[in-house]
Amino acid sequence: MKQIKPIGVVLLMIGTTVQAQEASALQDILSNGVLKVGTTGD
Repeated sequence: MKQIKPIGVVLLMIGTTVQAQEASALQDILSNGVLKVGTTGD
């Protein structure tokens, strides 16, 4: 039971970091007015 809390905290931190990165990427797109799209080359 003691291991569940630390795991939950780590998952919460990862989720918060991902959301912050997504918001940052969106702000870059909106401020530059350019959406760059790449292909895999397959």
